[in-house]
Order: sequence, then structure tokens, then C-alpha cells
Amino acid sequence: MKRLIVLLSIALISFQALAQDAYPETGWKASVRPLLMKIVGEKGTNGLLGEAPLPPGPTEIPLPALPKLERKNTDASVYKMDSELRKQGKEFDALPAEKRRSYEVAYLKELFQATRRAPAREEDLAKWLNVLEGGGTREGVYRGVVLDDVYASLENYEEQPSAKLLTWTQAFTKKYLALAFSEEALKQGNLFFIKRVVTEKVLEMLDALEAKPEDFRVWYAVMSAQLATEFPNIWKGTIRANPDAQVHLNWAKKAHLQHIKSDAVIKLQTVMNGLQDAQ
Repeated sequence: MKRLIVLLSIALISFQALAQDAYPETGWKASVRPLLMKIVGEKGTNGLLGEAPLPPGPTEIPLPALPKLERKNTDASVYKMDSELRKQGKEFDALPAEKRRSYEVAYLKELFQATRRAPAREEDLAKWLNVLEGGGTREGVYRGVVLDDVYASLENYEEQPSAKLLTWTQAFTKKYLALAFSEEALKQGNLFFIKRVVTEKVLEMLDALEAKPEDFRVWYAVMSAQLATEFPNIWKGTIRANPDAQVHLNWAKKAHLQHIKSDAVIKLQTVMNGLQDAQ
């Protein structure tokens, strides 16, 4: 009898408010629904309150128009650019030196694991940390790491790129770089060669997009959301696992330019490593 009275009371309140509640479930319905689910189950609860609204899905953001990649190796115009993106990240610059150092060391460890697929040695960390603290950029360090003799030896390692790596790389470069790589051309190199070539083109695209900061941020956000959606197991427990492009866009609006670029590099290289392993 007591249980029936509780049910009738809840039902009465529900029906009185039902006509006024045309909004997604919040407030009293959100509070009452779990209790009703235990008492009368999902069907009975839906009969009293109506079906619960579905949570909003990830924000869909279209890619911006892609500029044609025409940059030459001798083109230094990007270094003269003074876009608003270069004014972001002042909070990082204002951190105490030791705190900044801890972030840079974490970046270097991630970079070596993603590029060379091996932990950074202490001498590697010391060398490149000195470069960063001396005014060097994360992008510059990346290029130094993949253009040295160690990486050259990795590119000479005889290992066929996996079918999954080839298929994914062709789709990625077509969508995000407007480039068409033939499968036969990609097969001429191994994983390390393909990673270096594609990543260099990604950095060129980001340089080209920098003249339109919002396009730059959106490109990064859409790419990040896709990688989160396609490879959720790689990014567990981090913002990188979030499939909502708006989340990545919000981060890109305040992060340091070099941090956005380095994040794109590490994500791309990590995904390509996983695709090679999944052969």
C-alpha cells in the first residue's frame, strides 16, 4: 500500500507538470527518473515521464577550404608571419621555469616514442631540452629528430607497410591535405618513411592555414575529433580521446601554436604506428 501511494504521488506530480515540460530533461524529471526506474522499470517510467532525451552527440564541424600546398623548401615566409595564433599560449610562457621544463620533457618523451618507436635516452632528452630552452621550437626539434642518422637508418629498415596503413594514409591525405598518394608510391618506403613524408605535408598545411587562424584551428579540431573517434583505445583517459570537435577547437583557441602543431604530429605518428601493427 505504501509503495502504491508513492507511485500515485509521483504520477500525479508528473502529469501535472507534463504539459509544461517541453524541454530536454532537467530538474525534477532528472531526479525522479532513477527512482521510478527501480520501482516500475523502464517501460513504466517512460509511460509516466516520457522517454528520456538522448544526450547530445559530438559537435559536427566542417573542414575549412584547403589551400593548395605550394611551399618550397627555401620558402621562409612562414617565419615572418605574425598571426594571432602566435599570441596564444602566454600562460605557458609565464609558468615557472621548472614547470615549463617538465612539460617539455614530457613532450620529448612522447615525440621519441611516436617517431622512433623507442624511449628517448637521457642524452637525447638533455640535448633537445637544451635546444627548447635556448629558444628552439617543438617543430624544429621534430625535424631534427627525423632528419638525423638514426631516423635515416629506420627508414632503410626493410618492412612492408601494412594494408591498413596504406588505405588509411591515402584517405587521410586526400581529406586533410587534398593530395593523392598512389598505393604503389607509398609502398616504395616503410612506415618511418611514410610517417615523415605525411607529417611534413601536415606541417606545410598548418603553415598555409596560419594566415586564416580560425581555419587553422578548425582543421586541427576536425582532425583530432576523427582520430579520437577512429582510435579510441589509443587515447584513453586524455582529452585526445574526446570525439567532439568543439572540445578540440576550444583548446586550439588558447593553446600555444607550437603545442597545437606538436600535438598534431604526435597524434598522427602514433596512429600510423598502430595501423602498421594491425597488419
